[in-house]
Amino acid sequence: SEETYRLADAVNYLSNSNAAQAKEIGDTLQRYGALGRVAGLTSEQTAALSASVIAAGASADTAATGIKAMMRALGLGGSMADRQAAAFSNVGMDPMQMQKALQKDAPATIVKTLKAIQTKVPKEMWNQYLNAMFGDEAATAVGPMMQNLEALEENFAKVADKSRYAGSMLARSATTSNALALVANTAKYVGQILGEPLLKPIKDISLYVVKVASRFGQWAQENQTLVTWVMKGAAAYGIFR
Repeated sequence: SEETYRLADAVNYLSNSNAAQAKEIGDTLQRYGALGRVAGLTSEQTAALSASVIAAGASADTAATGIKAMMRALGLGGSMADRQAAAFSNVGMDPMQMQKALQKDAPATIVKTLKAIQTKVPKEMWNQYLNAMFGDEAATAVGPMMQNLEALEENFAKVADKSRYAGSMLARSATTSNALALVANTAKYVGQILGEPLLKPIKDISLYVVKVASRFGQWAQENQTLVTWVMKGAAAYGIFR
């Protein structure tokens, strides 16, 4: 159906611009997607949230469980336990208003709530508040993403405009540019985890590989006839081997 193709396009587009594989986003959607619609999220918005949580380091299973716990808490309204309601109140969020806002604009409500924690709570207490507000499973999944809420906002913005991802699956092929985009996003995530000291050896090796590849590319361009002959010979060897 058109809805299925649109979701596939969104998942592919998010995968290309995050350190999250399409399969991982798809697995999270399969585990949580239907519940997301009940909580006020479209399938594309759930995919954007999933991509953000996975890109921050969670597995698909952890992401689905954590997102489910967070969205459930956001929609509790007056049913919250006293300790939970107090934690929301401490960061300036009213559970009843939040419950209504979730159905009107779930992405904005999610971002507003997480930013309230980020700006009003000392960093060393973020996990404590995430636990009190959403539970341990949500804290485990969402905690690492707190370092980069801008990426979450950006992913929500990506799926808000259908023209940005329409036809993404059709356009996707085994191209060098697509592969390099995935490498770049993965490298960015690895960089955040390892830190500068451990990245230097990786950087040196990467620069050496790029230099060698560049020289080979230049040589291949200058010797196209020879390269073509070698490739044909290799193919023939493979066929008659």
